[in-house]
Amino acid sequence: MAALIGVGADEMWDIRNRGVIPAGALPRVRAFVDAIEASHDADEGQQ
Repeated sequence: MAALIGVGADEMWDIRNRGVIPAGALPRVRAFVDAIEASHDADEGQQ
């Protein structure tokens, strides 16, 4: 998961434990979330 959004393991634990997303990772996090939502929406449309 950390590799998908471009953060290290330590940063991933900080995100998990404190909810703090490093500023440099925000665009990648947003792109990841958008891709997941689009995939979910496409899957719902096929049912």
